[in-house]
Amino acid sequence: MRVMYLLISIFFVGCYVVNPKRYMDFNIADNKSKENNRLYKHIEVFDARIDTNSLGHLFLEARLSDNERLFEIKNKISFDKQIKELFNNAVNEAAISDTVVLQIRNVFFNELGVNFNWASYFHLRFNTYRKNNNIYYPIATVDTTINFNLVFRYNKRRLIRKAQKVFKQKILNNITHFSNTNIVYNRYEISKIDSIEKSTMPLYTMPTLDDGIYLNYESFKNQQPSDNLFYVDTSEKGEIKELYEKDLEENLKHIKINKIYAIVWNGSPFISNFRKLIPLKKIDNNYFFTGKRFSSTNDAEFHHRFNVASKKVINFINLKDLTFSNKRTFFLKLDHLNGNFINAESVKPK
Repeated sequence: MRVMYLLISIFFVGCYVVNPKRYMDFNIADNKSKENNRLYKHIEVFDARIDTNSLGHLFLEARLSDNERLFEIKNKISFDKQIKELFNNAVNEAAISDTVVLQIRNVFFNELGVNFNWASYFHLRFNTYRKNNNIYYPIATVDTTINFNLVFRYNKRRLIRKAQKVFKQKILNNITHFSNTNIVYNRYEISKIDSIEKSTMPLYTMPTLDDGIYLNYESFKNQQPSDNLFYVDTSEKGEIKELYEKDLEENLKHIKINKIYAIVWNGSPFISNFRKLIPLKKIDNNYFFTGKRFSSTNDAEFHHRFNVASKKVINFINLKDLTFSNKRTFFLKLDHLNGNFINAESVKPK
């Protein structure tokens, strides 16, 4: 019996050794160089992310199963320590006595499509403020995405290295700037920066939205529809089936739903999602809808699969091919800054 217990113990220990938790470290600190580009003497890091433990995942290895090649991206050293180390290496004896505050809002890796390995991306968003006497003066908002359309999975390590370089450079660029604004916040207000940003957007402030066709999120956010008259064809259930507009000769012209971002019809907004127009619901000053997305993604998703929101991603993939990908239904929220889709929760199939 003791021999049996010993063999079982060795088996489980062996499984643990053979299949350790797979992750890649993300570190932006660099001890090799000293850069003379610091304007401030002190820095505070405010990590405002909902999940501060994970930076997403990437498929990094070829010739392995999905579970084996799935790597979680983590930072062994906290961003607070990494950023302060990077800041301390940027020496400037003439730096002013004020403090610069870096508010991390999103740092995330993910895949768009699994079966054919279409693209990987990295999304970075942070704000910087000059702090003086507990008053915060906005300096900049950094919102950037890096897209990789690599066929070989191991090359995605280049995406991690590039993301580390971009994150580092964006920080260094913004600790050299002074705040040139009369806008001021307190600590509580910067913790509610999403609401403050929405207060400047007609999409979130207008009691009634303007009817019309919106080709991109910028026009939708600012409530600036195209001037063309449009008509809809509905099903018996009241769902929008087809969309038309009148040309210069007063003829009805069919509009491809995947070529637009949204419409407002009789005051109600609809979002374009996989060639369907789906109702948007406003809940607690956020817009939600139940729609499709790739089941491999966890965070902000490119709208229309590389067709509208981002023009610098994969060019060799036909949008029609994406309808054969691994899609699932999710309850999704609009990102108020860029119009991408954020996963709220998965919807179980009926």
